Amino acid sequence: MDHRIAVVYVLYDAAQERIAGYYTLSSLSVELPEDMRITLPKYPEYPATLIGRLALDEGYQGLSLGKRILFDALGRALVGSRTVTSYAVITDAKNEQAQAFYSRYGFLPLHAAGAERRLFLPMGTVEKLFARR
Repeated sequence: MDHRIAVVYVLYDAAQERIAGYYTLSSLSVELPEDMRITLPKYPEYPATLIGRLALDEGYQGLSLGKRILFDALGRALVGSRTVTSYAVITDAKNEQAQAFYSRYGFLPLHAAGAERRLFLPMGTVEKLFARR
């Protein structure tokens, strides 16, 4: 049943007939720390795009597919933000290794209560990443 909570995108290896990786996107509202809200309109929460899951099969690691999946997710979030606004892309890193992966692409800690590894990447930074490509 489709509850319209998240959209799943899959990287499928047709030659091996198996899923190489996947990610999900959904919308989210987040509270931002006061220092980040200085130049923003005064709202209690701000719209964002959540990468709820991003995973790569162990057999495909070391092939830069994680970066490929992440950039596909960021590209879709950027395009979507042009029709339904989104201030940032948010993710909850599963562990320190995942946090280091996201940090390599500019994700920063959000310091949200109850989410010790919640990271964000402002949509303006996503635009800059794609402008350089």
